[in-house]
Amino acid sequence: MVAACTPAQKPIEYAKDPCQFCKMTIMEPGFASELVTKKGKVFKFDDLSCMIKYMKIEQTSIEDHAYVLVNMYGSNEFLNVQDAVFLHSESFKSPMRGDVAAFKGIPHHSHLPLETTEEIKPLNWAEIIKLF
Repeated sequence: MVAACTPAQKPIEYAKDPCQFCKMTIMEPGFASELVTKKGKVFKFDDLSCMIKYMKIEQTSIEDHAYVLVNMYGSNEFLNVQDAVFLHSESFKSPMRGDVAAFKGIPHHSHLPLETTEEIKPLNWAEIIKLF
């Protein structure tokens, strides 16, 4: 019984799991995110903007959760949001148009799907929260 309440990240089943906030099916690796409560309950989101809006409505913060994770762009790998570097651009075209991508570090411009020569400033978690 104790193991059932141990906080842990759970893999997202793409094309099956619904977003906790908008209820749409999570389809795209690279934009998903997860909240894991200290009691082990997992909430999955299809877009980082959905997770942030959910946290604001529920009046929770990172400190209220065991894990606050974001899918690394172009990967199935998850990162702690405090360890991620975020980029915001309409060129990312995320599911709910939050258009934020997370990376382990600042990516080289040539590795991004940018449609213009726009300059994108790296953002941290506190700056991303203010966007939504």
